[in-house]
Amino acid sequence: MIYLLLIFSTLATSAKAIISKMIGQDSRDMRGMFFLNANIFAVGAIVILLGSLGQISSLFTLSGFSLGLAAVFALSLLFTQLMQILAMSRGFTSLTSLIYACGFLVPIFYSAIFLEETLTLGKLLGILVLLLSLVLILPPDKNGRFSWLWLTLATLAMLGSGANAVIQKIHQASPSRDELIPFLVVALTLAALFSLVASLLSKGEGRRLSLYESKRSVLLMLLGGAVLGGMNIANLTLAGQLPAVIQYSVSNILSMTVTALAGRVIFGERIGARKLAGFVLGIAAITVIGIF
Repeated sequence: MIYLLLIFSTLATSAKAIISKMIGQDSRDMRGMFFLNANIFAVGAIVILLGSLGQISSLFTLSGFSLGLAAVFALSLLFTQLMQILAMSRGFTSLTSLIYACGFLVPIFYSAIFLEETLTLGKLLGILVLLLSLVLILPPDKNGRFSWLWLTLATLAMLGSGANAVIQKIHQASPSRDELIPFLVVALTLAALFSLVASLLSKGEGRRLSLYESKRSVLLMLLGGAVLGGMNIANLTLAGQLPAVIQYSVSNILSMTVTALAGRVIFGERIGARKLAGFVLGIAAITVIGIF
């Protein structure tokens, strides 16, 4: 059963990347994008809440520390989500996912600098190989131009993903660590509110509610929220029952492979041999870093 949950988690990670690309294609302006995200975060909060019914009462006793950090986490989640959507809409799904996955380096360096955790030789070698893979995937596009905008957006999404992990690490190292579920529910609820306010303040064409008239948009909102909530519940469950080495290696290999295949099948993306080699090398490097 636990391995089925692991497969679900990895597929949910891939689905999140695919949905992000679709949202980027559907949103004509920032107004619509903020509105879509408001709904996704709201559905995600509901999914986590329904998956943890026994902890509903703890929402009303949330510590000030968890509440304040949840607000910071909400802003970080919103920023990361927007950057991932924008990067996905401007670049290859597989290559964007590879850069996004590098976000795990942020908590590694955070732990090494602030928590004095040792960087193993395996991790250092893995990071060097990962840098080589990035060199391979970053040549000019088919028009002979290099998309600095895509690289910037993908890098910001990666840093945002890493910041999210650091914030969760800070929370779990605090006396309020047992409040993780209500912390996540509050954070996603705040992210939904922040997104809604941003949508109201943004300029754009048409009415925000017109998005509900599109069956595709409604489906993306529901699926995006369900994936976001389900992924968090699955990862929390796996963290307590599965060795990190197995969870990390299987998750990275499977999710990035599925995402790359989806990019080819769903979006018709073709990457050259050099970029494909860089992608495969990147998966291997991330797996090595996770194991060692």
